[in-house]
Amino acid sequence: MNKIYPQVIGGRLWSAIQLTTAAGVCSVLDTVLARPDAYQGLVLMERFALDEILENRFGRRFAHGGSRETSGRLVAAGQTERADATPPG
Repeated sequence: MNKIYPQVIGGRLWSAIQLTTAAGVCSVLDTVLARPDAYQGLVLMERFALDEILENRFGRRFAHGGSRETSGRLVAAGQTERADATPPG
């Protein structure tokens, strides 16, 4: 079993639920858009092999890439947002 931890992507800390939701959706879309002739009409999830998703540039986010210590350290240091982002308020 693989546990997914929050990860920093593009200078921002993403929660595990954000990461897994986005990676799943984006990996399937990326696969379909890369081979439009292979996928037409209703495309069922059974058409995608797990290896195909995990090897995708987005699906690779499912691999171990963080820890609760890393994310905790970033939160405590206030380093969880992009440096170029405008602060709220």
